[in-house]
Amino acid sequence: MGSLFRYISDAIATTARTGSCVLCNSESQLFPIECAVDTDEWTIESDYCENLCAVCIRLTPLRRFLVRRGERIVQQFVNQQFPKGTLAPDERVGKMVSICDEYRRTPTFPLFLQGEDWPHCCGDFCEYLGFPESYERSIQLGREMQCWEGDFEELYGDMTLEPESLHEVCIFRCLTCDGRMFTWQCT
Repeated sequence: MGSLFRYISDAIATTARTGSCVLCNSESQLFPIECAVDTDEWTIESDYCENLCAVCIRLTPLRRFLVRRGERIVQQFVNQQFPKGTLAPDERVGKMVSICDEYRRTPTFPLFLQGEDWPHCCGDFCEYLGFPESYERSIQLGREMQCWEGDFEELYGDMTLEPESLHEVCIFRCLTCDGRMFTWQCT
């Protein structure tokens, strides 16, 4: 689990570019995130992306961040971790809000060309570890790791995992069981 962002490994977070934050104007590492910080007219259909420093991502009101597709399953996470009757209703809601808050404040580092599909396991979202360091490593992933979308051979037949860009392949790790998986969203 990353120390800056729960669902982004620190190794990836440290690769963020340096520049001037659009909110506080500090010279710091900037993280791409879908939000609208400059308008009260923002709606979920809006397409805003800002480069903010980690401090501003933490301090900006949550309502300014885009509601992410994966948030729909957070109630299932809580039900999986805490079967009904094991938590008071307000504690259940608190757990869901905490997960959604952290997830919504997660930078958009992974490249999801076909729409966001953030893997989850053991009742939580997985940590993004990056992309393969070489095409040779990418080919090995199809044989070594679980493909998030399903069985790699069933999905792709005898095709090898050779993307146009290595950034199309995203590697994730479960924060609980340490299981590794990957996504491949090709163009």
